Amino acid sequence: GGGGGGCIKVCVRVRPFNRRELASQESRCVHVRSATDVAMTDILEAERSFSFDRAYDSSIDPSDENFASQETLMADLGVEVKRNSLEGYNSCLFAYGQTGSGKTFSVLGAPDAPGLLPRVVSEVFDTLVAGGEGIGTYSCSVAYLEIYMEALRDLLAPPGDTTKLEVRNSPQVGVYIQNLKETPVFTKQDVNQLLEFGAKNRMVAATCMNDQSSRSHCIFTLEIRRKIPGADGGPGQQLRSKLNLVDLAGSARAKR
Repeated sequence: GGGGGGCIKVCVRVRPFNRRELASQESRCVHVRSATDVAMTDILEAERSFSFDRAYDSSIDPSDENFASQETLMADLGVEVKRNSLEGYNSCLFAYGQTGSGKTFSVLGAPDAPGLLPRVVSEVFDTLVAGGEGIGTYSCSVAYLEIYMEALRDLLAPPGDTTKLEVRNSPQVGVYIQNLKETPVFTKQDVNQLLEFGAKNRMVAATCMNDQSSRSHCIFTLEIRRKIPGADGGPGQQLRSKLNLVDLAGSARAKR
């Protein structure tokens, strides 16, 4: 969600079988029927339908014209998030689902298939660095927070740092995390290095669903501040926005 209209979109993505499921010859129970509708079948072949703002099918053959790639998600979701962030609107994108459902892959991706976060960051900095009319001057910073067993941890803090993080509320800025490190960044390479550093610090534990399942909530924040000069020496405009990308821990309780 994000933008001046406060729009919230709910999308679903169906992943392909993993190696474990292929080895046990599992059968599909989730089917994407249209660009917005998904159907689920139970053991008795009874079908239930669900509607979303958008339904992405990544379980079919990649050569199929309806296959949803990482590029598809960027074009449909990431471009809008990027635009809102550059225009001064706060945006938030988070992935929710059962352990092993592909949340981290959609948000972070893999070395050969970057997810939404690195793609959005790349396009934001490409736009800022290119400059052009209306960009003005800018500065950016990032923060990387982990919530594990109700404890807060700064993923960008140096090793051995024991600074305690606290949730605070301010009339000026709203809810914020006291002592959370905000690191200035100047290029998309800077962001990627910090993202990699933080990801290595993240709590990971093996589960029966996913050998590298993330057992914590993770919030990556990119703050963008822009100063746009006014016409004919006018006062100009100052824009400030936060882009939050959230990778939630696996949901083990399906009813939630």
